[in-house]
Amino acid sequence: MIIGNTAFCFLIYSFLILMGSPKIVVLLQLAALAIAGTVVLFRAVRHSTWIFPPAFLFALFLFLTYLSVSLMWGLENTSTPPAVIMRFLQNFLITLSLPLLGYSFSRLSMMPLDRTLRHVLRAAIVYAIIKMLIVIVVAVFQIKIIPLKIVFMKLFDTVPTFDYIAYGIVRFMSPADFILPFVLYYGLFFMQGKKRVFLTVLMSVSIFLSFSRFVWIEALFAIFSYIATLSPGKIFAVLVALIFLVPLIFITVPMPLIERRFSSSATQQSDATRLQQYDALTGDVEQNVLFGHGLASFAVNFVRNPEVPYTYELQWVSLLYQMGVVGVLFLLGLIFFNGIPFILSRSWDAVPPLLLYGVYILSGFANPSLVGRSSSAGLLFILCFGTKIYNRNIVVRSSLA
Repeated sequence: MIIGNTAFCFLIYSFLILMGSPKIVVLLQLAALAIAGTVVLFRAVRHSTWIFPPAFLFALFLFLTYLSVSLMWGLENTSTPPAVIMRFLQNFLITLSLPLLGYSFSRLSMMPLDRTLRHVLRAAIVYAIIKMLIVIVVAVFQIKIIPLKIVFMKLFDTVPTFDYIAYGIVRFMSPADFILPFVLYYGLFFMQGKKRVFLTVLMSVSIFLSFSRFVWIEALFAIFSYIATLSPGKIFAVLVALIFLVPLIFITVPMPLIERRFSSSATQQSDATRLQQYDALTGDVEQNVLFGHGLASFAVNFVRNPEVPYTYELQWVSLLYQMGVVGVLFLLGLIFFNGIPFILSRSWDAVPPLLLYGVYILSGFANPSLVGRSSSAGLLFILCFGTKIYNRNIVVRSSLA
């Protein structure tokens, strides 16, 4: 069991902290997945335990079968190299891995979801600290970004969104940033005292440095959702504080930092690129709207990145293009399963994080945040968070009975 738990923890920390996927790390992650999966299967057989409901297992089997068929269709109908298509399939399977393993470890009494949640929380904190250290060092020493991007590419096989914004402030963003608003909400909701202050400040600064409009919107939604759960007196106090803080923020924060993300030429170009993607992808969707054009297929009229031509910022639209309505419905079903603990809680406490989960899912309409390693860790965190709220409400209802 120790070996399985160690492999599972390695996956959690490496998925969030390592922003890319160097070949050696990928091999270690695949080995860890194999070890953790084998341990789960062995214990389930040994204890004759059905980890998942049969209906869910059947739906998962159908989805994996559909992915395999879509993979063959993609190999047949696109010019994408087979290795690139297999990498895309690998990303899909990895995205599903952590939530399934986390639920399995809990069901088999190998690691409670509450402890799993703490591991994801620590990994997110380590990522945020590393990110802030990189930003501080680059800003203080005025390090050139382009050579640094080359270093990132060689070390991590990926390049985060990384550039100077204004006044020497550095923007740094990776897919892991999309789950930070959840961590922020968790800290506000469950932590107390100095831990709450530390996590709130750390996550807020890290979210701000992402300079992502959608991540900012997620964070604001998380903050106002938490405020809505407070007592009327506390809500009034917060509103009074905001009346004084908002003008202070507008006075002290240089406006070019904000304007750069909403009205600059770079932002307009980014939005124009998304519109071009939408036109190129939706123009061909109607040709095979039910089953799509095959896994890792791409619109010939618009290729975002020649090395990985299937990637687009409009991820939901690109998934519809590749997997069709059938594949997207399967994926939505798995996403729904991940949020069931919030629904089963049957309490107002679960409504704000459930809505925040919905905002996270909607981010796939503008950013490629749904498929990948950090997405897998994010979905695991959401599953654990929902289960924690569910268990807490069960205890409350039992004490009132």
